[in-house]
Amino acid sequence: MFGNTQRTLIYWHEGLLTADSLGLGLAMGLAMIGGVYAGRLILPRISRERFVHLVLAMLVLFGVKFLIF
Repeated sequence: MFGNTQRTLIYWHEGLLTADSLGLGLAMGLAMIGGVYAGRLILPRISRERFVHLVLAMLVLFGVKFLIF
């Protein structure tokens, strides 16, 4: 945590931390919190095998997307 605080202060001091980047960071943080909450609701309801298949399917889809675009 100290490293992240230190890095943030350096970015701010160098003028690299703007209102836009702070807004984007806040939006991404809120999306992560929502994703964690949704995961905690969904994960206990699916089997381990189904979870592994879902993760592998998403990896394949994202891999294909990155190869095409």
